[in-house]
Amino acid sequence: MGMTISEKILASHSGREHVEPGEIVNAKVDLAMVHEMLGNAACTRAAPKCA
Repeated sequence: MGMTISEKILASHSGREHVEPGEIVNAKVDLAMVHEMLGNAACTRAAPKCA
């Protein structure tokens, strides 16, 4: 069976040909979105280059 779009993106950004649900992958992040009022404060503490 084929991969979902999420699986395709994760496979592409982790340098793998195939990923499956439940796997842990290390992927390069192009863009991160935080959907919370306090997300900016949490993001800057976790990754200072984020803000």
